[in-house]
Amino acid sequence: LMSLPGLQNTAASDERTPWIFPPGLVAEPGRSLPPRGSLEQLVRQSPAGLPLQVSELEVQLIPEASLERLVPLVDYLTAWKLLPNVSAWVLRTVEKGYSIQFGAPPPPFDGVFPTVVGPEQALVMEQEVVSLLRKEAIEVVPPQDRESGFYSRYFIVPKKDGGLRPIIDLRRLNRSVMKLKFKMLTIKQVVSQIRSEDWFVTIDLKDAYFHISILPQHRKFLRFAFRGKAYQYRVLPFGLALSPRTFTKCMDAALVPLRLQGIRILNYIDDWLILAASESLAARHRDVVLAHMKALGLRLNAKKSVLSPSQRTTYLGVVWDSTTMQARLSPARIESILTAVKRVKEGRSLTVKQFQQLLGLMAAASNVIPFGLLYMRPLQWWLKTKGFSPRGNPLRMIKVTRRGLRALDMWKKPWFLHLGPVLGAPCRRVSLATDASLTGWGAVMSGRSARGLWSGRHLSWHINCLEMLAVFRALKYFLPDLKDRHVLVRTDSTAAVYYINHHGGLRSRPLYKLAHQILVWSQDKLLSLRAVHIPGYLNVGADILSRQGPRPGEWMLHPEVVKQIWRIFGPAQVDLFATRENTQCPLWFSLAHPAPLGLDAMAQTWPRLRLYAFPPIALLPGVLERVRRYGVSLLLVAPHWPGRVWFSSLISLLDGSPWEIPVRRDLLSQGGGYHLAPPPGAVEAVGVAPEGAQLIASGLSTEVVETILQSRAPSTRKLYALKWKLFTSWCGERQQDPAYCPVGTVLEFLQARFSTGLAHSTLKVYVAAISAYHAPLGGMSVGKNPLVTRFLRGALRLRPPTRPYIPTWDLAVVLEALCRPPFEPIEEIPDRLLTIKTALLLALTSLKRVGDLQALSVAPSHLEFAPGMTKAFLYPRPGYVPKVPTNTPQPVVLQAFCPPPFREPDQQKQNCICPVRALDAYVHRAALWRKSEQLFVCYGPPKKGRPATKQTISRWIVDAISTSYESSDLPSPTLLTLEPLLAHLSLQGLRSLVAVFRTQLELRIRCVSVHPSGIPAERSLHSPKLTPAGFARAFMLSGVPLAFSGRSVSFPRGTMVTYVTWDVLSC
Repeated sequence: LMSLPGLQNTAASDERTPWIFPPGLVAEPGRSLPPRGSLEQLVRQSPAGLPLQVSELEVQLIPEASLERLVPLVDYLTAWKLLPNVSAWVLRTVEKGYSIQFGAPPPPFDGVFPTVVGPEQALVMEQEVVSLLRKEAIEVVPPQDRESGFYSRYFIVPKKDGGLRPIIDLRRLNRSVMKLKFKMLTIKQVVSQIRSEDWFVTIDLKDAYFHISILPQHRKFLRFAFRGKAYQYRVLPFGLALSPRTFTKCMDAALVPLRLQGIRILNYIDDWLILAASESLAARHRDVVLAHMKALGLRLNAKKSVLSPSQRTTYLGVVWDSTTMQARLSPARIESILTAVKRVKEGRSLTVKQFQQLLGLMAAASNVIPFGLLYMRPLQWWLKTKGFSPRGNPLRMIKVTRRGLRALDMWKKPWFLHLGPVLGAPCRRVSLATDASLTGWGAVMSGRSARGLWSGRHLSWHINCLEMLAVFRALKYFLPDLKDRHVLVRTDSTAAVYYINHHGGLRSRPLYKLAHQILVWSQDKLLSLRAVHIPGYLNVGADILSRQGPRPGEWMLHPEVVKQIWRIFGPAQVDLFATRENTQCPLWFSLAHPAPLGLDAMAQTWPRLRLYAFPPIALLPGVLERVRRYGVSLLLVAPHWPGRVWFSSLISLLDGSPWEIPVRRDLLSQGGGYHLAPPPGAVEAVGVAPEGAQLIASGLSTEVVETILQSRAPSTRKLYALKWKLFTSWCGERQQDPAYCPVGTVLEFLQARFSTGLAHSTLKVYVAAISAYHAPLGGMSVGKNPLVTRFLRGALRLRPPTRPYIPTWDLAVVLEALCRPPFEPIEEIPDRLLTIKTALLLALTSLKRVGDLQALSVAPSHLEFAPGMTKAFLYPRPGYVPKVPTNTPQPVVLQAFCPPPFREPDQQKQNCICPVRALDAYVHRAALWRKSEQLFVCYGPPKKGRPATKQTISRWIVDAISTSYESSDLPSPTLLTLEPLLAHLSLQGLRSLVAVFRTQLELRIRCVSVHPSGIPAERSLHSPKLTPAGFARAFMLSGVPLAFSGRSVSFPRGTMVTYVTWDVLSC
């Protein structure tokens, strides 16, 4: 006998000290449990049968040898059936055993694979087999069944204490097992559950997974062979992918009655933590938990459990202290991190596996160390430039550079590793909503607003970067109210949410840098910073502020004005054109938001109630036509614009005299009152007359108008709509009608945009967009107005294009990088590197626009490889219309570079940049996740497998160049240097780009023409017979597509022609 407070120390000195509970407390196997109330109040008795106090509680200990044999949980099935709300799956697993959940057909028998180890390891392996046999965790396979099932091997790994541990290798079996998600306890959940002055008790289960039996029919898949005998697991083994999920689901069901009694218990597989407000309560809850475990057949590991209540304990490798409300990494974990970091030295080479181990230690520690993940990102970015991939060769060596060593500076500091979070859940967070557009940013907090305009370099930033910058500026603006508070940012940008909550990322370096600035800035100013995603239609106030103006079509009248309308005409019950924020009636239709009566009033049947309509101006003709055709009555709010074609129809449908709405400064608002309209008169800016509405007003039918609108590509229509929205907002601030304003207003707008630094080409896009929507001026479109054309010519002279004819990035550097890691070996590189390498090689070898590359298909009739992989033929998808249409689709023909077998040593290196080889590898790799027949598909979540856009492919090409420079330890080219590739790789731009690449070796130009006899002949560059047309024809017929260098040559006729060399790897 021993007292319970000393149980931990005694157990440590004698591992064979066991434990049991008083008779009658727990049901024996096959017997029913006592009523639940009896578990809530333990009956404590001495050996003589006398009651004991809690401090005198003594437990009888059973020799551990009796626990060697595993008692199957089916013997305790009666107790499991009494659990409240227990699932049928859990009961079936306990009763019959776990049925392995295969996601693919179970692997077939492919031979008996014996486990072969060295002499020293053989002794460890024998002890493991004997131990498992004694516990009845495994059984010997009958000789007649040996030639069936699935065999795995054991391997030996070192233990922390210097010993050896056998582990069964089930990786091949796991490939056939389903990938099922489940929730496990996290460090953040533990942090939020601990309260001040809590007491802790930790419980560790013995042979956790071995509690769950395996269905007899599935044991044949868990076999191994050692020293001439075959064995198979009878219980759930360590190493099976679904073992954690299976055990956790069973334990969650087992803990339900404890939690119903108010016991705060956290479980992470076999590690449990009891939390209580006092020492005595912790002891009582401990006794209830131990009794409950006994009833269900769960075994305690007394050596690893800490059953004496304490306010400081170690759980999941973290030291928890409820008196100081602080958490720290355990000394052992800190020491392991410092040891791993010390192995990283400049000039030393480490394996991929060693870096994986280091990243694993840092990632686990980042759950405890504030901003630990943020300071792990530099190492991840450096490894990314070295072609690091968890799926690659684990023995590949990576040499540590100075940059890689600097990435670990923070992890070398002991004070950083001793940091930890403040325990307890935030009781209140201050909420801040932000949004960004291409013109500005906006934020709303507690009814107050802030906004600003982008200028300078920010005008060319990606929208995701602008969303992140909007969060930063909003935090700075409201800092006096946010300091020393828990802050929650609400934004409609999923990228911003991810990079804030995950302390950066690895897909976008600009976003990572912005997230790093925000988080480092907030370290000493905010208690915590979190972000959540909010749908755009709910982020109304910030969205309006970010666009620096109103949304056409979403105005609402002031409530006082609406009350006047109700008094004069009677109240309405249905608002035909509204949102949740601006509806004036109890029922409404909406165009995009959830609404009681449905979406799009123009597509629904209107109820026979009093209707109210304040429609967008573009929808007025349709509303009037519906009123005329169906004879409905409604209260209509419309502008008094006699010059519009629909005004006569409105007058003819009036039922009585119209009422003029009184003018007031706050007459119109948006976003539920978050944004007030500009002064009276600016309401005319809502009169956006889309191109389709103007064409219908000219007398054309709907079908004709639809066909005319399809003359522009969807991307062009989207671009025009964006430019037009900016123009309407600008006109609204100046009380101008954007559809009917004079040419002077258009010129003033163009001058304002020109003054911000926009180029002549961008102004042309604005003019084209305004011409599409604006009413004709003097019988001609805005773009053909003499003043507008002269303005554009003047802008071109004042700001001529500054295209970098000689890029500052070196193609030779890129090609050299493509021939070595991280881009090689191509069979092992990550999906991202394979994708960007293929995109770059196809762009260089085909000289096609990005739109043409996007149209390529992998359908069997559109992709063909020549015998021996010497050529590849690609056709665009059916229905694709290129920018320069042709009568018949022209295939993209790729020529292989030095296909095997290799006759010279350099040929293998040249083959590394073979587009046919890269294309073949990419097509086979992408087939695993492809969801479209388009050639290029996204390689990462959340759009993995979906078709890549033109912008995405352009970004891949730029990424390939940047990665090439980073892998060569050279600074990445600036964005300006990459403009020729960012501009969608137009054919003319690529040809001029390729033409200026010069090699440091002697240029050798071979101009191949076709002799009448069919024998190619080489001609001298200065041959008088070589005309520009002849040269171009010879170049096209040569079939060698890659162009590396070139220059302009003056031919006899004086014509300047750009020619190229296809001397493949002479550079």
